[in-house]
Amino acid sequence: MIRRFQIEDLILQDAGGVIFGAFDSETQRHVSLRRFFPFGAEGGGLEEEEQAAYTIAVARLSGVHHPGLRSVIAGGCDPVDGMPYIATERVDGISLDRLVAHEPLAAADAVALLTRALEVSAVLSQVLAEEAIWVETDLRMIEVSSEESGRGFTFWISPLKWLGGDDGHRGLESIVTLTEEIMHWRGQLISDQAGRGLGGWLKWLRAVAATTNIREAMEMLAAATGVEPPPPVATLVRQATIPLAPSRVSPGISKIPLAAVVVLTLAVAGMAYWGLVHRNGSQVAGAASPVTEAGDPVDTFPASASATPTIPPPTEASAEDPTARINRLAAEMSAQSARSGAELDARRRKIQEAGGVYSAEDRDLLRVETGREVAVGGTLAEIRNSKTNTYLFFTQSGGEPQVAGVFVSTEAPPGLLGEELQSLVGRKIVVRGKLRSEFGRRLLVTIGERSAIETVE
Repeated sequence: MIRRFQIEDLILQDAGGVIFGAFDSETQRHVSLRRFFPFGAEGGGLEEEEQAAYTIAVARLSGVHHPGLRSVIAGGCDPVDGMPYIATERVDGISLDRLVAHEPLAAADAVALLTRALEVSAVLSQVLAEEAIWVETDLRMIEVSSEESGRGFTFWISPLKWLGGDDGHRGLESIVTLTEEIMHWRGQLISDQAGRGLGGWLKWLRAVAATTNIREAMEMLAAATGVEPPPPVATLVRQATIPLAPSRVSPGISKIPLAAVVVLTLAVAGMAYWGLVHRNGSQVAGAASPVTEAGDPVDTFPASASATPTIPPPTEASAEDPTARINRLAAEMSAQSARSGAELDARRRKIQEAGGVYSAEDRDLLRVETGREVAVGGTLAEIRNSKTNTYLFFTQSGGEPQVAGVFVSTEAPPGLLGEELQSLVGRKIVVRGKLRSEFGRRLLVTIGERSAIETVE
């Protein structure tokens, strides 16, 4: 990596890795060079077998070209420490977090952004032979380019999913969070008509994020907002895997035509092998979650339900009139949203009647309580201390503590509560404090004193 890429500047650094601006001596182009920390900043790099699987995945991705995705130029692992890296085309623009810092996106722009995120993920899901939101939805990682560039919104492929750090999380929850952030709707109750119909789609997606699929989400988005229906996924894949013309291919990039059978065969082999090595190697199932440099847990999530679409995807030769299809989808979405809303209201009333204590399983209900005082109860599974916080994990379905559930972060010095609370592990407790969201994924109840933690039995 050092021999090929000349580092020019530091663009961004966080617990997941570092991004440099660099010059590629082979292609003679300025690139974005991203170095990942698959097991945290202090966790080390990949083993030899893992590096081989990673290289296979990079080769497959180098054949995907979509205006909404940073094209992969090269990738591999640092021979010194085994840390994986990837070089992509450099995209000029501003990060999305700066664009929406003071006001939300216009509804039309928000729909265009969400459509692109889903479309690119649909293509990558075919290439990698597994459905997921493969793009990075952190606002800092989404580039917004000028109209003259012809790029618009451009995404990175998500390293947490690709490298296995987001193991099992294959639902559309990240798209829910992205929508809330770009529209400034987090913690708010919104109408179906908000954002020219985007509000109704978001309410629907909140209820089905773990069970719907990308195609259905794209169709529902079009139906709710009145935009053109999405093209078939097969068409998107064909367009994105057409080899570039010689004049557009950078030196050093393999001109491999990704025929469907070859892509799926090699992608399945490479990614399945990577997943097997990763899960049975450095991160054994059930082991403690990876941590940041400060010792804080990195987001990991429980396995989501399999995608079971309620609306069959259209075929190339679908005989249904497009207008009739949009009207039908809109009606079905409205009815499903109403049913889901009624179910959530019934659950919320039941909780309030029982004393107003939520469980770690009630993420969908708690989401709209962000910024408010809440009570969350359950069995205390374990306690972990980092350099900055003390975390209390509740037991979730299956009996294993999951970082993805509601857990507690105290602003008191580490260890102040930890030693005394160790005696409570395995017992039922209730914590009371202000609910906040961290990185748009984790829900935390912030507490600062012992009296905020009550024992139930």
